[in-house]
Amino acid sequence: MTPQLMVLSGLADVRDRFLRTLVGLEEASLAADAGTRTVLLAYRQQIETVFAEQLQIVSELLEGIRVGFGDDPSGWPAEDLRDLSDQAVRMFDMLGAQHLDLTMHLPGVTRTREDLLYMLMRAVGLSLMSREHTRLLSVQESANLAWEASRFSDHEVDQPAAVIAVPWLETHTPLRWPLAIHELGHYFLPGGDADLVRPQLQEVAYEHDWRDHDRDSFREVVADAVAQRAVGDAFAYALAREGYLYSYESHSASGVSVRDRLELLGGPAELLDNLPPSWDLHRRAPRGEKELPATSKADLTAMRQAAIEMVGEIPVNDATAVSAARRHIRAGEPPTAVLRPDADATAALNRLAEQIRHADPTAPKADGVRSETEPMTEAEVVELTGLAVHRSLTDGEILEAAWLEDCERDAGQLIDILTSTPDKATLREDGRAVAERDTWLARALQSAAVHRWLENAADLSESA
Repeated sequence: MTPQLMVLSGLADVRDRFLRTLVGLEEASLAADAGTRTVLLAYRQQIETVFAEQLQIVSELLEGIRVGFGDDPSGWPAEDLRDLSDQAVRMFDMLGAQHLDLTMHLPGVTRTREDLLYMLMRAVGLSLMSREHTRLLSVQESANLAWEASRFSDHEVDQPAAVIAVPWLETHTPLRWPLAIHELGHYFLPGGDADLVRPQLQEVAYEHDWRDHDRDSFREVVADAVAQRAVGDAFAYALAREGYLYSYESHSASGVSVRDRLELLGGPAELLDNLPPSWDLHRRAPRGEKELPATSKADLTAMRQAAIEMVGEIPVNDATAVSAARRHIRAGEPPTAVLRPDADATAALNRLAEQIRHADPTAPKADGVRSETEPMTEAEVVELTGLAVHRSLTDGEILEAAWLEDCERDAGQLIDILTSTPDKATLREDGRAVAERDTWLARALQSAAVHRWLENAADLSESA
């Protein structure tokens, strides 16, 4: 991972967003009536045309850079990297304008993804089995490609209820779902008790006598901590990628920048060390707009400490588990195979297996003890431990693995992707490939969640 490769992977990510839009429109048209289908397919054609024009611009930019400075991005000038970053933002803005128009034709054609809703509930410990909990939260597809503040009601219903607004396009890829958890973190604290953020936030802000825009900074810091607690470093990757596109524009009325927020999260170091300067993550407002006074470093530190006290201990994704998940992603193996070894159980079973292997075959055998006359072979030991000691991956480990695979593509692969000028057939193939990755990731999250639920149920049964 380097700043130059982050620029390229960010540009490739915007390309993938166009592809997701095209695939989503095609799928939506299949479920639409004849009139709506005609409108959706017209939007698809329009977006396809814009997409092809912008890909040509990207290809020409890259070809010019490579002619002058070679194929190794580490030697590319800063001004050329800024041009590439600015082109990604322009493409994102164009897609956002199309997204705003086309989504008015989608109600009744698409439906909110239940797996996204379930992931949000898992993030704060709400139970799908509780009717009370399911009334607390809903997800609404948004026409705005920028992430918007969620709606919240505590007056019109018997209980408070949050509506999390997620851009229609971003419901298609779990890579962006950590941002939805951040939105949820403006309203509920983790722990399963549906504790509200606002009362505690107001109490802490009053104690510190923070200014209005500093209180807004605190809201962001708390919501970041909720998302980090749920998915670990996967949230940092998602935040950095959205931050340079400035799809968090509605969050800009505060004194904290995306760069500040990433530093408060404390990592991952590899990401912090390789954030491209051309992403301008230090900004606290869109270019050309007046920024509010910056929240002081001392106040930001106090905010982070208060946020940790509010949300509880923040676990760290297991690096070995993330590596295992990345191997599964590369191999394209079934999501149900996405499991991670439990180190303590592995050690215990290895000790047991060694005892069995070297047991005296002539010694009396107690009931339940291996009775074969030959010790276990090495292959049998491996099979025993492999079958018996796996534990499900967490949402954070799966998502972090997917983000690392996205960010750590090599320069040659990224340049090939960005300099190709696909025809309509190739566009469909590329779109299907992106959709397949998204589907695989969603299924991995769901299957791992089911495994965890079964494990928890088994643990409860044993302790009863």
